Amino acid sequence: MPLRVEHAPGPRVVVGLEGTRSYGIGLARVLTGAGLTIVEVECPRRQTRRRSKSDPIDARLAALQVLRMPEDRKALPRSDGDREAIRILLGARHDLTVARTAQINRLRALLLTGDDEDRLLARVTMTEHNLVAIARRRGRTGESTETQVRRAEARRLALAIRDGARTLADNKRQLSELVEAFAPGLQDKLGVGPVSGGQLIVSWSYHGRCRHEAAFAALAGVSPVPASSGRTHRHRLNRGGDRQLNRALHCSSGSTGRVCAVIPDPAQRRGTARQRAAAASTINRRVAAVRALFEYLVMTGVRADNPVPSPRRGQGLRPSARGLLGHLGPGRPRTGGRLVRQPRLLPESLDADAVDVFVSSLRTHRDRAMVWAMLLGGLRSAEVRSLRLADVDFGRRRLRVLGKGSKERVVPVDAVFFTELSAYLRLERPPGVVTPECFVVLRGPTVGAPVTEAGL
Repeated sequence: MPLRVEHAPGPRVVVGLEGTRSYGIGLARVLTGAGLTIVEVECPRRQTRRRSKSDPIDARLAALQVLRMPEDRKALPRSDGDREAIRILLGARHDLTVARTAQINRLRALLLTGDDEDRLLARVTMTEHNLVAIARRRGRTGESTETQVRRAEARRLALAIRDGARTLADNKRQLSELVEAFAPGLQDKLGVGPVSGGQLIVSWSYHGRCRHEAAFAALAGVSPVPASSGRTHRHRLNRGGDRQLNRALHCSSGSTGRVCAVIPDPAQRRGTARQRAAAASTINRRVAAVRALFEYLVMTGVRADNPVPSPRRGQGLRPSARGLLGHLGPGRPRTGGRLVRQPRLLPESLDADAVDVFVSSLRTHRDRAMVWAMLLGGLRSAEVRSLRLADVDFGRRRLRVLGKGSKERVVPVDAVFFTELSAYLRLERPPGVVTPECFVVLRGPTVGAPVTEAGL
């Protein structure tokens, strides 16, 4: 029932309400319009309820939770208005981005199993020009049903990806307008755009929700958390808080670190080396040195704790062998993690001349076929060793590969691989071998057995 302002209780009344941004949003708006203070309360746990549940019990627990809150630390609900509109646009953008990524992956997988023209289109960037080219392709006379269906499905996916890109652009424009109206000048900050700025506004909500900078750092999950035990005094990174806000801050700081320092006076720029921000590996090395220094001070009793936060280290068992073929030892144990995320660089590829020299140095057709499978088909070493004869399709020049997580995929490979494979099966594979694996040992006491990791 509606609550009139003139009949509202005095200012000393505080209402504790669950689900102020979901099922209780209607009641929260009515109470806020009546001038009452609304406090967000969490759903009581089973241990607190003592294995019993009813509306009077939940109401009493909510009242007790509000009474136990400090006066300056009451969890107030988030506000409506432009902030809620920005939150809706951010949620829609997340769904659109996930759907567009899935459609692009589906289109690439579809083109990869087609003819030579389709495989060339699968390697290009899915820009609007390339999507239009995929959608405008016409069929040829005498095509099979499979080719016609693949072409039609590729056209549908290309149009859907193009429409999704246009919707994302319109979503970004609306976010930019709302963020500029809510916080003028926020997008002028280095590293802050419509998406990250909108997330900052949504998490900040309104003036007074975060009491100071430390409270906002705890909300974003960037504040150091004490992790001391006994005589060990240290801090660790905060893994809680609003993870979407943490992501926005990470993107903003990452883009800021990639921008070089700009000299404001153009006259001073001449003859001055262009200053760049330190690399992530350099920052991690410096932080590790400072952390080790403070650890030494803690051990000698000069300091009581280590103010440098410790990053989260990897857990679990480490492999006993490293390297692509498992030919390297475990190496020295890692003594510390990385505080700043380092980019993963792509490996350097070999040119055509180096590949020809390497392949020509191999003495058997079996070895050359295994190398061509990894180079031309992208197969892992374990996938090459577990490749079976039944998985080889000579007619369509395809391989059925069982990869990580028992995920099966079909890989088209160039004709040079099948040429070497045919020569290996005809001339080198021992006769009478019933091993289902394609590549086997050619000589020695284990002749006919599958190739092992050490043999490869």
